[in-house]
Amino acid sequence: MTEQKAGEWRVGFGRSDITPPVGVPLAGYNRGSAVSTSVHDPLTATAMFIAGAAGEAAIVGLDLGAVDGAMTAAIREGLGRRTGLTAERVLVAATHTHSGPGGLSDGPMSKLDDFGGPKLEAVVKQVTDGAVQAVVTARAAAVSATLLLGAHDVQGVAANRNDPAGPVEATAGVLAAIDEMGRLLGAVVDFACHPTVMSADNLAISADFPGAARRAIERENPGALVVYLNGAAGDVSTRYTRQEATFDEVERMGCLLAGALSTAIQEARPLSGSALRGVLVGTSIPVRDLPPEVIEENLAKARAAYAKAKADGLPAAELRKVETLLEGAEVAHKASVLLRSMGPLEGEFQALAVGDLTILAAPAELFTEVGREIKRGIPGPTWVVGYANGYIGYVPSTEAWKRASYETNIAMIGPAGTAMVIEAAREAARRIGRGES
Repeated sequence: MTEQKAGEWRVGFGRSDITPPVGVPLAGYNRGSAVSTSVHDPLTATAMFIAGAAGEAAIVGLDLGAVDGAMTAAIREGLGRRTGLTAERVLVAATHTHSGPGGLSDGPMSKLDDFGGPKLEAVVKQVTDGAVQAVVTARAAAVSATLLLGAHDVQGVAANRNDPAGPVEATAGVLAAIDEMGRLLGAVVDFACHPTVMSADNLAISADFPGAARRAIERENPGALVVYLNGAAGDVSTRYTRQEATFDEVERMGCLLAGALSTAIQEARPLSGSALRGVLVGTSIPVRDLPPEVIEENLAKARAAYAKAKADGLPAAELRKVETLLEGAEVAHKASVLLRSMGPLEGEFQALAVGDLTILAAPAELFTEVGREIKRGIPGPTWVVGYANGYIGYVPSTEAWKRASYETNIAMIGPAGTAMVIEAAREAARRIGRGES
């Protein structure tokens, strides 16, 4: 595969402020009736626009807990009208901050208390319009550029949140663009970790550590913009790495990540090939059917485990693991009747080829091992992106389904659904010529 020639690509970046008004509910934790009381740092829609011999594409990162299918469709429809971009060439993903607005959906994700209640049309419009404008701005700003691909290990930020010795992807990827003078125009970064430095007690709007990492890189490179994509982070968080739940800690962890990303940019090599194509694969995944007696049993076990953990004085991280087990059992108990009345979940899986980089995007919170299985055997550098183009909830690995956890309790799909997710993502890869036949 040949390396791209200098100037083969035209690349631009754009950003819009999508910070909601104070007083909106926050997504990511079950905060009950509590609403946001302040803004610590702004939320943004940041976009990378790419044009080459094979067409155009855009990647949009949103400082949100999740995006649903309706919002993704509205963003793509707006971009189709204003830029001519087609749906399969537009990737829309949330960073999964737990300090962003709720009320973004009336679809499946709205049924979970974590996502902040009834749909707020004004906030949805603000986000949708901001995402479209970010891409329009990026397209207008596009200049001749060289694309660089890099990766670097990140220490001290992400760990498996159910087992600190468990599987985790500790490598961050970068797709950077430099202009003809060698200046950094911007980058898309890919790193798998729940942005949960701030706890449920926080009521200030914030992008959490992804925002801090972006700001750190952008301070070093004036004029550059960074698009943040989350990876297979369903079982990965800062639970065992954060020192405290403060905004000082947000900055510290963001700077740790930014240091690794800056090194990845400095060491990046020119992207190979000139491919630029996308595909969408839709699939219907049945919701899980848990008998009421099983749900009651799980809730009773979780309550007993939490009471024992508190009595035993477990360390904060371990206590939090047991506490989330209980939270998941409580949500499953509340949602059980609703789930039984729901039809299948509609999931859209996307593959995007940019040179020799393959990006596989899923509308879900994928476990680490699920992400690894998705990209198994795919040639060349491959990113698995979660929280993209919709939301169907947690997708635990085959091994994880054998143990009770917050994620297995709250998941809307079952073990068979995990296999369907993996197959749909791999089918998308095959359709752009990047998967095993």
